[in-house]
Amino acid sequence: MATIILEPTQQHIVCLRKIRLARTLRRIAETLGEQDDAEFAYYENAISRNIDDLHWDEKEQVQ
Repeated sequence: MATIILEPTQQHIVCLRKIRLARTLRRIAETLGEQDDAEFAYYENAISRNIDDLHWDEKEQVQ
Protein backbone atom coordinates (compact mmCIF):
# COMPACT_ATOMS: atom_id res chain seq x y z
CA MET A 1 0.00 0.00 0.00
CA ALA A 2 1.40 3.39 -1.01
CA THR A 3 2.01 6.05 1.60
CA ILE A 4 0.46 9.43 0.87
CA ILE A 5 2.48 12.40 2.07
CA LEU A 6 0.50 15.61 2.44
CA GLU A 7 1.96 19.08 2.34
CA PRO A 8 1.38 21.26 5.42
CA THR A 9 -1.41 23.20 3.70
CA GLN A 10 -3.15 19.95 2.78
CA GLN A 11 -2.76 18.68 6.35
CA HIS A 12 -4.35 21.88 7.62
CA ILE A 13 -7.32 21.46 5.28
CA VAL A 14 -7.80 17.84 6.37
CA CYS A 15 -7.81 18.91 10.03
CA LEU A 16 -10.33 21.68 9.37
CA ARG A 17 -12.61 19.20 7.60
CA LYS A 18 -12.40 16.86 10.59
CA ILE A 19 -13.34 19.72 12.92
CA ARG A 20 -16.35 20.56 10.76
CA LEU A 21 -17.42 16.91 10.68
CA ALA A 22 -17.11 16.56 14.47
CA ARG A 23 -18.99 19.84 14.98
CA THR A 24 -21.78 18.77 12.62
CA LEU A 25 -22.13 15.36 14.29
CA ARG A 26 -22.19 17.02 17.73
CA ARG A 27 -24.91 19.43 16.65
CA ILE A 28 -27.00 16.62 15.17
CA ALA A 29 -26.62 14.60 18.38
CA GLU A 30 -27.60 17.62 20.50
CA THR A 31 -30.62 18.35 18.28
CA LEU A 32 -31.77 14.74 18.60
CA GLY A 33 -31.20 14.79 22.36
CA GLU A 34 -28.52 12.11 22.15
CA GLN A 35 -26.33 13.23 25.04
CA ASP A 36 -24.28 10.02 24.84
CA ASP A 37 -22.94 11.25 21.51
CA ALA A 38 -21.78 14.52 22.99
CA GLU A 39 -18.27 13.04 22.87
CA PHE A 40 -17.99 14.68 19.46
CA ALA A 41 -17.33 17.94 21.35
CA TYR A 42 -14.25 16.24 22.84
CA TYR A 43 -12.99 15.33 19.35
CA GLU A 44 -13.76 18.80 18.03
CA ASN A 45 -11.67 20.36 20.82
CA ALA A 46 -8.87 17.80 20.47
CA ILE A 47 -8.52 18.42 16.74
CA SER A 48 -8.55 22.18 17.30
CA ARG A 49 -5.75 21.87 19.86
CA ASN A 50 -3.75 19.68 17.47
CA ILE A 51 -4.06 22.29 14.73
CA ASP A 52 -2.79 24.95 17.13
CA ASP A 53 0.07 22.73 18.31
CA LEU A 54 1.15 21.76 14.81
CA HIS A 55 0.49 24.90 12.83
CA TRP A 56 0.67 27.87 15.19
CA ASP A 57 3.60 30.18 14.55
CA GLU A 58 4.33 31.85 17.88
CA LYS A 59 6.62 34.44 16.33
CA GLU A 60 4.11 35.50 13.65
CA GLN A 61 1.03 34.83 15.82
CA VAL A 62 -0.71 33.09 12.89
CA GLN A 63 -1.49 29.61 11.70
